[in-house]
Amino acid sequence: MVRLIIYAILGFLVWKILQSVGGLMKPRPPREEPRVPPKTPPQDLRNVQDAEFEDLTPKKEGGAGPRPG
Repeated sequence: MVRLIIYAILGFLVWKILQSVGGLMKPRPPREEPRVPPKTPPQDLRNVQDAEFEDLTPKKEGGAGPRPG
């Protein structure tokens, strides 16, 4: 009975050694380089205009706006 347990342990160890050696023999897939998005060309900022804003809050002088409540 003890001999069977020893054979089982030795068989397990041999199996694990063969698995690790087989894993070392396999060629590894090449690592993929991280994809870098293409650089966008610099924008022409010579003709930039200021934005025009409009006040949306009602004026205190009786302006028409949403009623509170």
